[in-house]
Amino acid sequence: MKAFALVAFKVLVSIGLISWLLSRADLGQIWHTIQTANYALLMLAFLMFFIGYFLAARRWQILLAALGVPARLLTLVQSFSIAILFNNFLPSTIGGDAYRMYDSFRLGAGKSRAVAVVFIDRVVGLSALILLAFMVSLFAVEVAEQIPLLRLFLAGAMLGILALSWIVFGSGGKVLMRLTGGSSPPMKIIHGIMGKLYYGFQLFEGRSDVLLKAVGLSLLLQINAVIHCLIIARALQIEVPVVAMFIIIPLSFLIMTAPISINGIGLRESVFVFFFGLYGVAPELALAFSFVSFGMILAQGVVGGIVLMFRRRTDSSAVQAPAQE
Repeated sequence: MKAFALVAFKVLVSIGLISWLLSRADLGQIWHTIQTANYALLMLAFLMFFIGYFLAARRWQILLAALGVPARLLTLVQSFSIAILFNNFLPSTIGGDAYRMYDSFRLGAGKSRAVAVVFIDRVVGLSALILLAFMVSLFAVEVAEQIPLLRLFLAGAMLGILALSWIVFGSGGKVLMRLTGGSSPPMKIIHGIMGKLYYGFQLFEGRSDVLLKAVGLSLLLQINAVIHCLIIARALQIEVPVVAMFIIIPLSFLIMTAPISINGIGLRESVFVFFFGLYGVAPELALAFSFVSFGMILAQGVVGGIVLMFRRRTDSSAVQAPAQE
């Protein structure tokens, strides 16, 4: 019942936001903007997704290799594309993560470590998103001025990411295990939970090389995402400074991770209308950008569905091979 209520709430939020935005916009202008777009540039923007697939799969491969789990890059690219399919057609991104956890387990990571590796992959990606947004916020004055305490929030988030990195890649895990080692029943329960988490993370302890590689790939992945959005903006003749896009897009992605709507629908459009509006972009253009961007995400799901069909036929031939560090 609680799960149904949460999904219903998200649906209502998405419908409410979309209805409110469309009621204040010229639908004809939105359609005209999409119709007159440069479709060659839109195709180029779509192809940028596949660069992102390889960057994300390589990051995942490095994390698996740290656990002693070999995996072919192509296998992980396929799994990542299928995860996009589940993300698109389930009311959260958990479905895609669950599929990647299953694949990590299937490759030999074990249950706890399969969960841990996807969790760490997510955290490292989020850290790069926050780091990029913080660095560019020092230059994109217009955005920073419109959002009170933006830099303070990003700095606080970075501190949280650093603390989590210390727990996973440093000695923080051992420290937490000692701190939760009390004899009272509540502490025993907490210690048991921490023990399971620590088992999943402990092979990453002291692997700063893995952390640096993963963060570096994550930054490249975020830069690729910004370039993808820049190309869409140019295809729709939306004029926003390049430096501004390097903070608008990471911040938008960060806000869209909030679990208050169905896959970011409504929230995505609201965010782009707000941020683009800071640079004088009409709501109709911002909505056209959001709809085209979302359309490409749905198209990725179609690609993932095709990959899933072929993978079911050839799954037995997807053998493991040592990851290249």
